[in-house]
Amino acid sequence: MIKSVHLPSDITSQMSEKTMIISKNAQQRMFHINTLQNTRMDQQVQTLLQTFEEQREQELSSGDEILNAEQVKLNDTIAQAVKEEANIREETKVRIGNMEAENDLEVQRIKDRMHESTAKITAEAEKEAAELLANTKLETQTLLSSAQLQVSKNRADA
Repeated sequence: MIKSVHLPSDITSQMSEKTMIISKNAQQRMFHINTLQNTRMDQQVQTLLQTFEEQREQELSSGDEILNAEQVKLNDTIAQAVKEEANIREETKVRIGNMEAENDLEVQRIKDRMHESTAKITAEAEKEAAELLANTKLETQTLLSSAQLQVSKNRADA
């Protein structure tokens, strides 16, 4: 077994330099690989960020489109509700107008019947009053004639 080996100083120095050059080259390769990996990673991060931003913009745009579509639906629904309300109000006005016309007609019929009844009662009362007056005048005339006859008889007898 070999326990100790001594090399001349120039060989040791050459080997040391060679080892240093190999180490330096390895370090440069590792640094270069590290730089490439960092660059690749940065590019991937940028790509992911860009993809995320594009997706976000697309989602925002899609959300805006959906919002606009829903706003149009809402506006349509509101317009339809306003139209229905106007139709209901118009129908109600027509119904109320018809009811008022029917009520006015019924009131006029009742007034006409009342006037007819009043005129009939008045005519019957006037007729009865005229008959009573005529009968009263007849009785009065008869009594006066009878009284004058009695007066004439009494004067003739006297």
